[in-house]
Amino acid sequence: QCLDNYAVTGTFTILQAKRGEPSDRLFILASTLLRDGYFIYAQDAYQWYPEYRDIGKAKGPMKKEPDGSYSRRFAKATVIVWPEKRLGKIVYK
Repeated sequence: QCLDNYAVTGTFTILQAKRGEPSDRLFILASTLLRDGYFIYAQDAYQWYPEYRDIGKAKGPMKKEPDGSYSRRFAKATVIVWPEKRLGKIVYK
């Protein structure tokens, strides 16, 4: 449902993750990258994380995969999100 809501609000969407497990941060970041929203991790968190590296421009829109995940290809990586499992992954080329 959140991804459907995200589709409606478009570029005005901001997804914020509270400090917690690295998998939570990656899930929210990957979810943000499925569309063109904005990502915020914790308040006043000025730390650089490995998954923040450049993935290039999007090669197309998000698509739903047969296994229930969502993915989006970028010039330097593919972003995959499994909403039901609250998992996100960035596969770098």
